[in-house]
Amino acid sequence: MADPSETPKDKPGDRSPGVKRQGPGRPAGSTSATTRQRILEVAHRKFSALGYAAATTPEIVAEAGVSQSVLYHHFGSKAALYTAVLVRQMDITIDAFETAVTGRTRLLDRIDGMLEALTIIGPLYGPANEIMATAPFEVRRNPELRAGREQLKRNEEFFTRLVADAEDVNELDDGVVQMCLALLWCLTGVGAIRSDPARYLDAVAAVRRLVAG
Repeated sequence: MADPSETPKDKPGDRSPGVKRQGPGRPAGSTSATTRQRILEVAHRKFSALGYAAATTPEIVAEAGVSQSVLYHHFGSKAALYTAVLVRQMDITIDAFETAVTGRTRLLDRIDGMLEALTIIGPLYGPANEIMATAPFEVRRNPELRAGREQLKRNEEFFTRLVADAEDVNELDDGVVQMCLALLWCLTGVGAIRSDPARYLDAVAAVRRLVAG
């Protein structure tokens, strides 16, 4: 009878010489940073497409090729993972907006710069951007996502600066700030509803024409 403490020998073809057998954790060749990034990218797609409740951690880890324990090692909980996805999306969006308005001093030019940035973000990140349309509802209906509210505030903070710093604005108008937020939310919603990127770009172009008068 075989000693149960012995490790079974590999069968021919099980592995290449010199390659260690990989357990159910991280895929071979991965570092902690790349593993975390892969989980984050998969979760971003799943949460965007399915929503917070319907996107399950077993589905996420299966697509990412890691174990549940690896996911929880990096993020601690499903709610924390969702918040990390929002941080990622906000970084992408705000960085693009900041770059787009650089050198633009008048309010309408700055709004047009923000809209121009959407023509880059939309096609580049595709369905992952849909989380921008659903996140305000998710963080309101799921108390465990309250940390995500701070991330959503980053959009309002950006638009407040966009309006306040315009050279042709004498007094901050919160209505204009909220209008900018509405433009972002509505256009992101169009991208989520329409699977054809060209139709999304047409919608953004139409709003830019309106802004240009």
